[in-house]
Amino acid sequence: MIDSQLRTSGINDAGVLQRMAAVAREAHVPDGARGVAYMDRGIAFDDGRHIAAPVFYGMALQEARPEPSDEVLVVDGGSGYLPALVEPLVKSVKAITPEQALGSLRGTFSLILIDGAVEQFPDTLTRRLAEDGRVVAGLIEDGGVLLTVVNLLLLAVVAVAIERVWRWYRALGLFVIGQVMWGLFTTFVFPSDGAGTTGATLAAAATLAGLWPVVGATRPLLVASAATFLLGVVLVIAGDAHGVAVLIGMLLGAVMATVLPPVHLARASVSAARGDIHT
Repeated sequence: MIDSQLRTSGINDAGVLQRMAAVAREAHVPDGARGVAYMDRGIAFDDGRHIAAPVFYGMALQEARPEPSDEVLVVDGGSGYLPALVEPLVKSVKAITPEQALGSLRGTFSLILIDGAVEQFPDTLTRRLAEDGRVVAGLIEDGGVLLTVVNLLLLAVVAVAIERVWRWYRALGLFVIGQVMWGLFTTFVFPSDGAGTTGATLAAAATLAGLWPVVGATRPLLVASAATFLLGVVLVIAGDAHGVAVLIGMLLGAVMATVLPPVHLARASVSAARGDIHT
């Protein structure tokens, strides 16, 4: 986590890295999610609570620059992880829930930390901020909508390419199976907020990469398949669950090409083989 996620994201403050290494994330997640506590992704709890990705907390601490004289108010996401990170660095820490943050509060604080993202900072918290105080929180921007639209457009392009290779009924089957497998993984193996269009796009595109080695494609396509496989492995090693989407897609493509090979590609492969024999 320290070297593969935090340092590579520009989080190099020695004090921040020390705190991130000292506090065990697995102690702040459900028992079923302890095995993936350090992956580069947030984890949603069944009761609505959450813990964000490690990079979020590293950036928050580095931006906040906690001081021994700070009196800190933490709007906790429910995991208790952020208060545990900051507590030894400051004078005092008061943790409240998001619901309490919208109600009546007392006292003033030199530092307010929000474990999550907000569209607009609540007035109830603004009144609790001391003069020259600091606020650190994630912001929800319209870029999230734009990213979803871009993902959907890419998925449409990938879907057209897959339909040309597999025909529509097989392409639909691949998409449904891939989504089910990806959804099961992000529900039971690596709990998260959902599969998402990015995972669907990666899995769908990777089915083509899994197809080419089975049908005997040209060397450039085989190189592309190997590169796709390496990408999936690297993402998994880096703690990004989207790597699993890539590997799932490649597996589905290889299995489908073996059991029900695309007729036009199979014929092309046979013709190429016959041409080699006659040559």
